[in-house]
Amino acid sequence: MASSGSTADAYEETLHLEFKTLSHPGGELKRDDKKLIAKAVTGLANAEGGVLVIGIATARVDGIDVAQEKRLVKQLSRTTNLVRAALPEMLSPQNRKMEVFGIEEKYDEGFIVVVVPTSADRPHYSNVHHQYFRRGSDGTRLMEHGEVRELMFAAREGKLELVGRVLPGLPIVAPGSVCFGIRYALALKNSGPVPARAAYIRIAQQGWSQNLGIEVRFSANEHLGYYTTREDLIHVQDERQFAWIDTGLDFRRTGALNLSDAIRAVESQGWQVFSMMPIAQMKPLGMQVADVNIRVSGLFGAENAVSKEFELLIDKTELFRQFCEVNSMSA
Repeated sequence: MASSGSTADAYEETLHLEFKTLSHPGGELKRDDKKLIAKAVTGLANAEGGVLVIGIATARVDGIDVAQEKRLVKQLSRTTNLVRAALPEMLSPQNRKMEVFGIEEKYDEGFIVVVVPTSADRPHYSNVHHQYFRRGSDGTRLMEHGEVRELMFAAREGKLELVGRVLPGLPIVAPGSVCFGIRYALALKNSGPVPARAAYIRIAQQGWSQNLGIEVRFSANEHLGYYTTREDLIHVQDERQFAWIDTGLDFRRTGALNLSDAIRAVESQGWQVFSMMPIAQMKPLGMQVADVNIRVSGLFGAENAVSKEFELLIDKTELFRQFCEVNSMSA
């Protein structure tokens, strides 16, 4: 920290760091003090979070606020408790994860530190000012209406990811051979802060079957749409399966009689000793066959999640990896 009265080696304020001083030595919390603290923590909470340090005066140097002088808070323990007690009433909604502690420089004198974490409940309103603030690289400023509106809507948005995977469970085994039927599914996972409502997937390719509870209908561009209802929510970190397609793996050319031996043969002999296609399309052993990969494209989204285009290719190497993973075998 900069030494008293000097800007040498001073710390600069940043997007995540702000310095303030009280209007008095310490031991009480006046209205002006509440205003400066409320503005600072609201601004940090509405940006990317950060740290407020009380007890350091700043000066403007080349357009940047830098730590200039220590102004230690006296009666540090009492003043820290006053700040801690006042914080919950400063913001609406509250940022319950904020932390307040004192750093003692000498007996019961020092700095008060307020740690403001990134908040999923933005925007926060300063109850002291009846306004919204946001911390920027050049200071804390009053938020514009558009910014407040953007944060309000962002907090309600789900964030969906497309997940493609082999469904768990024992594979369907063709009698007397090492040919395995596999069901490959498309699902949506919610990695956002709120549940996703009325999610959907639109698929350009034919041949996909819908999961239970999914409505299917053609969209304007001739894609098949797989839809859930407004009452159907994908909760945070949950998945919802929408559609599936049948494929399979044929290990007969490995000469193996069981799956374990077939997997070891692939590992030792290479990808050419097995093929990928639905069981119904598998030819008699010895015939040359071309792999039938899964190619799927389209878009997905929800009523409260942005639509995204996707394109997915599952070849036999990826299908083999997932197949072994689902069946708890090395690949």
